[in-house]
Amino acid sequence: MAGAPLPLVGCRVLDATDELGVYATRLLVELGAEVVRLEPLAGDPLRRYPPFADADGRVSLYHLHFNAGKRSLTLDLTRPAAHGWLNRLLTTCHALVESGPVHGLLSTRIGLTAMRAARPDLVVVSVTPFGLHGPYRERTGGDLVVAAHSGLLWLNGRPDGPPHRPGGEQAAHMAGLLAANATLLGLFHQRRTGQGCHLDVPATFAASLATLQTANANYVTWHGRIPARRGMGLPPFRHIFPAADGWVALTALPGQWPNLVRLLCDHAAATDLADPAYRDDAYRYERSEHITAVIEAFTSRYPKQYLFKVAQEAGVACAPVNTAADLAADPFLHGRGWFRPVWHADLGRVLRYPGPPFRLGNPGGAGAALHPAPGQGADNRAVWVDELGMDAATFATLCATEVR
Repeated sequence: MAGAPLPLVGCRVLDATDELGVYATRLLVELGAEVVRLEPLAGDPLRRYPPFADADGRVSLYHLHFNAGKRSLTLDLTRPAAHGWLNRLLTTCHALVESGPVHGLLSTRIGLTAMRAARPDLVVVSVTPFGLHGPYRERTGGDLVVAAHSGLLWLNGRPDGPPHRPGGEQAAHMAGLLAANATLLGLFHQRRTGQGCHLDVPATFAASLATLQTANANYVTWHGRIPARRGMGLPPFRHIFPAADGWVALTALPGQWPNLVRLLCDHAAATDLADPAYRDDAYRYERSEHITAVIEAFTSRYPKQYLFKVAQEAGVACAPVNTAADLAADPFLHGRGWFRPVWHADLGRVLRYPGPPFRLGNPGGAGAALHPAPGQGADNRAVWVDELGMDAATFATLCATEVR
């Protein structure tokens, strides 16, 4: 319903995540949660991740994207006195989302029992590479390690070459999506029962789901064969084809063969594919290499946006293989208000932020109103001093030493 409040308005989430969990808390921002990022005095390491918005590498676009809309606190957790203040902060939080190696987790270092004493109904979501339990619990890793162990890496690349890393940190994003869902389940449980819970999210589980959907484990069980990298060798009539200015993905879905033939005929490119014999599925399968060559000869003559338009109008599933620049100018994304402009005073310019992978029925846009990622410790005084009553001497010792 347009104008309705976002579902997590009034919910405070403490964010103690690394690359495997930071997307989860970013999604919670989009749902209306107040997300408070807890940083060491030296600053969040993600602030130093490339790429950068400036020439001298001071402003991380990675940090700006994943921490937009959040608040920032610093606390020196190497000092025992800080633990009591952390627990005082947790009394104001509905959930804690943490990620990293098992021994680096906030709930491990501070103690889940102490956290429960501070806030009995606290929802804790722990994202680790290999889970909190089991033979690999002590092992560490980020996106690349998770993609490799989950089998996702094995499926990417050419058949005659090495495995390729999937673009866009897919394993970390999958872990973030799963962790965001786990947090929502925990909050639902909290609201229904008044009780807290601890949710264990192994990042490898999230990425393994994608692997098993792409290369069903039963393929190994039934045939005794390991699915190989296919490169461009997709099933018949599901290919990436060259266009005059790039590439298109074109798929003749079940029932679309007549549409594809009509499209080819309209462009004098059907050759023999209009023969009624090709209406038979088995006949087409036996001649899949020939059909692929005919389609390739057609697509290579035209620009990818033209192919997208005429194929879709003909009822054939097709899309351009877009670059990042293509997406930035995509009328579909702009028409849905997916990109949101955010003014950055420190940069003296506006940056456009991509939206979340969902829409909450608001025709004017998606998700929460965004403000830039906070400066390190930007909310220290408002939270530690004004809200929680920290005295000036403690503040100077535990929070303000290296705040920029």
